[in-house]
Amino acid sequence: MSNLKYTSDKFDSCLNTYRETFTNQDNIPSDTSGSLQQYDNSVILPLDFSLEMDGISGIIPNSAFEIPPEVLPKAYLTKKQESKIGFILHTIDHNFNNNKWTTKLTGQTINLRLDPLSPEEIAKREANKAQTSNDIIAIDKINNQKFNSPFVIPVGCTKDSISLLKNANVVINIGLIVNALKAVGITNKNAIAAICAISGGETRLRPQAEGHVYSLKNIQGVFPKLTTDQQTRATAKGITKKEFFTIVYGEYSPGRIGNRNKSDGGLYYGRGFNQLTGYGNYEATNNSLIKKFGYKGNILKNPDLMNDPDVAAKALAIFYKDIVRIDQNDANYLTKALVKTGHDANGGYQRKADYYACLISDYKFLIP
Repeated sequence: MSNLKYTSDKFDSCLNTYRETFTNQDNIPSDTSGSLQQYDNSVILPLDFSLEMDGISGIIPNSAFEIPPEVLPKAYLTKKQESKIGFILHTIDHNFNNNKWTTKLTGQTINLRLDPLSPEEIAKREANKAQTSNDIIAIDKINNQKFNSPFVIPVGCTKDSISLLKNANVVINIGLIVNALKAVGITNKNAIAAICAISGGETRLRPQAEGHVYSLKNIQGVFPKLTTDQQTRATAKGITKKEFFTIVYGEYSPGRIGNRNKSDGGLYYGRGFNQLTGYGNYEATNNSLIKKFGYKGNILKNPDLMNDPDVAAKALAIFYKDIVRIDQNDANYLTKALVKTGHDANGGYQRKADYYACLISDYKFLIP
């Protein structure tokens, strides 16, 4: 696709869907620390594109690519002459007529890079930011539980959110999650965005096994009820993942997460998009995978199957449908789900709120 030629006049007919977003100073993103991320907000018109070519395989929906900067209009380049935009494919059609195979690709633009603001624009942004105090969600009680501190849902996307959501593998994983959630009846886009955002905070939207390397100080904060002996053994140099989780999930009150015995702790530790943990949760999820999705595998016999993106997406959908059980149309779905899904870990509530804000604004096209 690098040989395609684009000229400025071809952009003139683009829909002006996001003009208000890009011309509004309130929508300039902030970085993950909460301070101003200094970006230029020059208008970029969104582009829907369609391309038909000789038949080609290996391209899947939600793949993303960039157009070489030398063929883009100047308005679509940063001051460093890098492309501000990329393209994401959302539809791929294959046609077979008269013994000829053709492939049609359809997609749209996504935002990748922005330029620094001038000092005057920074001052204006800070003035506008001071007026957004109503975005602070001060929650004393939700479902009879408390947040440690309020968090801010920003306007638009932070730098960290853009970095995460423009990743091609993450885009594919979000597509799997969206399909799985819709399959179990969760169709509200804000609820889906919240679930994806929380998973982004937990695992960066990449299914993976729970980490097991801790310092003595860190393990005391995460697993405070372990005995001194257990903490010492769990932080020993060279300890394996199985040995570590046999201690923290097996020796210490295994029944609290559905483990039948000490050895279950070393087998059923956190995996997937939402770090599913404990034999009881694995068993319930495995039964639901079979019942709701016709799954042929067995995550009880092979827990590492939870790190397959397709399985992880379906397990995530089951978790929110059957265990979290919040009304998907609830205006406070994000905050209630944050309480129900555990402690303020892996980047905290703020990082998850940042991802949510991005998924309901600039990157809402990821949730069709």
